[in-house]
Amino acid sequence: MLHKHYNAPNFGIEHFDFYRLSEPGQVADALRENVADGSSVAVIEWAGSVEHVLPKQRVKVVIVRTKSGENERKISITMPEKLEYLLEGLQK
Repeated sequence: MLHKHYNAPNFGIEHFDFYRLSEPGQVADALRENVADGSSVAVIEWAGSVEHVLPKQRVKVVIVRTKSGENERKISITMPEKLEYLLEGLQK
């Protein structure tokens, strides 16, 4: 699966997975159209080959396996200040 659409209650989710793709081809074109449209959320795995398509103003989530265990991960989230409102619902 390279691209899959999911329906959420208030918007669509476009999931793109570029794992092991050095040349994303037509899927990058679909991503470009999705980013320009702005009516849905794009979730992109292994985004290295499509960095040129992604907007500068975006939320970036990096998940890295830790040395301490097979099932443990370190998660870091970076975003411009103007998008910080997106995390408000996640804070406890």
